Amino acid sequence: MVALGQSMLGGVDPADMVEPELVEFPTFDGKMIPAWLYKPQNMAAGCVTRWCSLFMAGQKRRNAPCITTTASTSTGSTGDLASLPLTFGFQRLRHQLPEAHPPRLGGDELKDIDHAARYLQGQDWVDKNRIAVFGGSFGGFATLSAVTRLPEYWAAAVDIVGPSNLVTFAKSVPEFWKPIMKSWVGDPEEDHDMLMERSPITYVDHIKAPMLVIQGANDRVSSKRKRPDGRAHPRQRRRCALLRR
Repeated sequence: MVALGQSMLGGVDPADMVEPELVEFPTFDGKMIPAWLYKPQNMAAGCVTRWCSLFMAGQKRRNAPCITTTASTSTGSTGDLASLPLTFGFQRLRHQLPEAHPPRLGGDELKDIDHAARYLQGQDWVDKNRIAVFGGSFGGFATLSAVTRLPEYWAAAVDIVGPSNLVTFAKSVPEFWKPIMKSWVGDPEEDHDMLMERSPITYVDHIKAPMLVIQGANDRVSSKRKRPDGRAHPRQRRRCALLRR
């Protein structure tokens, strides 16, 4: 069998993509988090990039340069965007936890996001007032957590199908997901208070940055009823756009 092309690139010219730099930054428990840092091509010394983004992805997405094409392509094509992708997987690997027992959502990974933002703010080529955060699925949840519980860092945000209410999320998943939901998220009855404490919807009034919410109108897992959209939260009406398809 002969490979005729790279479908994952979607027709993007590899020459427009950038090679990432492997960096590390400390987090709340003294450990170091490895990450791939994508900087604009041919960035001159002493220059400041116009935008810097923190890209959040779920634990099934490997934190490898061949996978993070979103960051590589956007960085190379615009020439003025830097990106630092983080995955839920780094949390499990960092603590050497088995695959069957990943950390629950909304816990220590929020502290890691906090330290990732501090790391970016500490770079002399980053405009501290133009740092954005975006992601989909778990990355969408992480984005919502970041803008609601760490609002001081972000100039913009994009959430793609991320659950904002962990109680309703745990109740609405397909039946074949429910056996693993208790370890992944928590029990919606037994852990109700903890889940609400970790749900971005609880802190929606803290949002400061303009935010784009991309959501499937017929998504049964992360339904629009769980979105922090302007209709449910009038204070955010001008700061959150909800796209439906």
